[in-house]
Amino acid sequence: TPQHPINYIERREKKEFASPISIGEDCWLGGNVTICPGVNIGNRCIIAAGSVVTKDIPDDMLVTGNPATIKKSLNGKYFVRLVQRRKERPNLPLWNRRPTQST
Repeated sequence: TPQHPINYIERREKKEFASPISIGEDCWLGGNVTICPGVNIGNRCIIAAGSVVTKDIPDDMLVTGNPATIKKSLNGKYFVRLVQRRKERPNLPLWNRRPTQST
């Protein structure tokens, strides 16, 4: 991820430096996710659409928001059920939500 110096004199020299990011295996990243420089995302994480990840994320976490925060741990029964359901019915929505009724 490229970065630029903050000092205006250093910016005149057209310096640019990079900090790598790391994304673990079996991660799902929603649309328009931003990952800041130097961030490490663990294995099997789900990053919700539009999230801005500014800090490292451990394995098996559901992360949402700006800045991104951990909402739920995915290890355990919940994650096993989710994976089984996706294998059985790949077109099923990730989260089953009841439709809201407008009044």
